[in-house]
Amino acid sequence: MKKSDENKLLLDYPSKDLLEKFGKGGHKPGSGSAAAFQGMLATKLLNTVIAITCGDKYKEKYKEVVPELLKKDMDLSERIFPSLEELFQKDAVLFDKVIQLREERDKETDLQRLNNLKLKAQEALKPATEILLQIGDNCADIAYHAAFVFDKGFKAAKGDSGVALNGAVAALGGCLSVIDLNLAYFGCDQWTINVREQLAKLRLDYNKIFVEAKKLMDEFTTSSHTKSFNLAKKELNSGRWEGINLTRSSIEAVAEQAAALMWDFRDLIWTQDAPQFQYEVSKPEITFEKILGYKFGYASLGYHQSNGTAFQIAGQISKSEKLVVISKDLPPEVRNFTAAHELGHALLHDGMDILHRDRPLDGSSNGTKDVREIQADKFASCFLMPRNNVRVVFQSIFLIEKFTINQNTLFALGFRSISEFRNKYRNLRSLSRFIAKYQGKTYQPLHQVFQVSVEAMAIRLEELDLVQYD
Repeated sequence: MKKSDENKLLLDYPSKDLLEKFGKGGHKPGSGSAAAFQGMLATKLLNTVIAITCGDKYKEKYKEVVPELLKKDMDLSERIFPSLEELFQKDAVLFDKVIQLREERDKETDLQRLNNLKLKAQEALKPATEILLQIGDNCADIAYHAAFVFDKGFKAAKGDSGVALNGAVAALGGCLSVIDLNLAYFGCDQWTINVREQLAKLRLDYNKIFVEAKKLMDEFTTSSHTKSFNLAKKELNSGRWEGINLTRSSIEAVAEQAAALMWDFRDLIWTQDAPQFQYEVSKPEITFEKILGYKFGYASLGYHQSNGTAFQIAGQISKSEKLVVISKDLPPEVRNFTAAHELGHALLHDGMDILHRDRPLDGSSNGTKDVREIQADKFASCFLMPRNNVRVVFQSIFLIEKFTINQNTLFALGFRSISEFRNKYRNLRSLSRFIAKYQGKTYQPLHQVFQVSVEAMAIRLEELDLVQYD
């Protein structure tokens, strides 16, 4: 025989219908039932993790903690869950009684009956408050069990035990808040004193387990973050791009992967004074040392003879010795681009050993037809000037998505007319150079922000279609 909706237990409802009941704007089920339900869910998640840990596949690996885990599993299954199951329903019933009395009170006009209903509603609130203490006690016990399971149980199931731990702590915190709220309706009698004593003990449990949970989560986050960092480094170091037919878009993808790695793990790469802005992390020397494990340095590299002409050597790389040296006799922006160029060789090309850059690299054409040199230049440009970073900085400076020649943009830059500007800057490249080195009162020129030459910045602005010359 089907139960009437009035007498139906809350746990008999399908999950979707139960959630609808929580969200329909009524008081039944309410916050106490929600805390109990959260505790029950946490209990079941812990049962799962314990079952995996103590199962045939992993029990030998975790044999030292299996006996303790089984004790906790029994406590969760035979004491805590049945208690919360009962409290889940009971809280809804008791608080519903409080609400009904309050509704009767608010409708009453007779003063004597009004006062009587006030007292009844207040008395009904006492068991509704006491039940929250019981739910909170159970959630505290769950949280202590969860901390142990999270720390000692099956490592690959930390997602389940982590949800259980955080859920139990949150449910306990919720109980404390509602009890505080209810106590505001009472004066100072023996019942209130007793409840406040129990509440104080429960709050100590909450503070203790909150600190322990945070410590465990922080340790887990740090460990996971470090593992992710090591995996990301391994992926970048895999050499999987060597020897393949690289396109401009694939080179840019590798460069942006390297730059993203530097940003995502900046706290591990820079142990102190980590960069605050994304465009600050593309440091080729740090990438060489912290990501690729190269030795990186600066030295006077002298000159190289080619077809009777002497050219200054800009950089050298040896992949077999994991060594990179950049000429210290070059301007800073040229050193930076040269280092990024060598980084491109390290990631994209095999068989690179003591290669000499026969002239300084600033991002403009270096006169070579060697496809690998062109690819390394492309990598350097994309690594030092990632497209999204350039767009963000460009827009923050000029407050426009693309620079076009019109009266408004030129007036803002101090020109009186379009003809005056065109007489001075006659083509797209001259416009791009102007934008690359333009300096306002409160910001650096773009080429200085990205620590590249004016020419390299101008070329990148054109590649990203941020300047237009009509």
